[in-house]
Amino acid sequence: MAALKRQRAPRTPQATALRSMRKKWALWSVVPIIAAIAIIVFVSRFLTWNTMGLNKFDESEYRDASFNFSQIKGWTPFEKWVASYNLGTTNLKAGAYLNAITEFERAEPLAPKLKEGVDYSQTPTNSQPPFCMIRHNHSVAYEEKGNDEFDDAAKAWDGFVSSSDELTATEGTRAYKDAYEKNRAFADEAIPFYEQALESYQHSLALQEETTCRDLFSTNARVTDNADLTQNRLDQLRAEPPAPPEEPQAPEPQEPEQPEQPQDPSDEPSQDPSEQPTDEPTDQPSGKPSDDPSGTDSGDSDAQDKRDELEDRNKAGDKAKEQTEGALKPGGGAGSKQW
Repeated sequence: MAALKRQRAPRTPQATALRSMRKKWALWSVVPIIAAIAIIVFVSRFLTWNTMGLNKFDESEYRDASFNFSQIKGWTPFEKWVASYNLGTTNLKAGAYLNAITEFERAEPLAPKLKEGVDYSQTPTNSQPPFCMIRHNHSVAYEEKGNDEFDDAAKAWDGFVSSSDELTATEGTRAYKDAYEKNRAFADEAIPFYEQALESYQHSLALQEETTCRDLFSTNARVTDNADLTQNRLDQLRAEPPAPPEEPQAPEPQEPEQPEQPQDPSDEPSQDPSEQPTDEPTDQPSGKPSDDPSGTDSGDSDAQDKRDELEDRNKAGDKAKEQTEGALKPGGGAGSKQW
């Protein structure tokens, strides 16, 4: 049996060299195969997620579209600006303007640069270069952001207008001060919103003016009108109306003057004679005989007359005293304190 075995012919140098070359070819062929597979995977992933995102965008399902576009960020083998542009446009349609602005800012450096000296203002809408597409949507995002800020001031603006009419109607009255304070409060509330809106509109205009891209859908004219309206309202809000006059300070309370104490009627000079009259008749005769033929004692007559006169005077004094006491009773006299 051993004799029947065929003897293996020895390898020639040429055969050995060919065998070695085949092994090298096999190893080198693995690299391009792996690269091709990777490219296919990347492209398939990009096309799948991007297509799904576009479909969701067309169906106005912006949340799902945003998720799909976010899956291809960093995986795009070519046209790397597309993922951020699509994601920014989706955020723009969804009303997430700050997120949209951020994505457009990322997309612009990744897009092909515009050729110098070329005027793109007459380029058809469907033939806009990628950079112009990004820049247009970037400008619109700032415009929509400004519109939101403008609308946020609507309630305060209405209050400002109403209180301005109230100022005119109450000028020169006490109600003017309240109207003035309301007017200033509404103005202070509205001004920050309009300032932010104006800044957003100015950003939008600046983005369009920096390039020769076409003004799509008359964006510049629309934003300019909005900016002018915003500036006009700011001028009105900042024009402060005449301040209300200062109210005079109230005088310090003073102690009420005490009424003068009336004099006791007994201390007032009396119309009575200096001597106190007596009401008792005297029994003493005058001591001098009367020459009156009537037979009546003249001394008694004179004394009676004098007594009558004194009695009349006393009655008059008592009456005057009663009247004086009635005029100065508490709460009724002139200059007295009221109770």
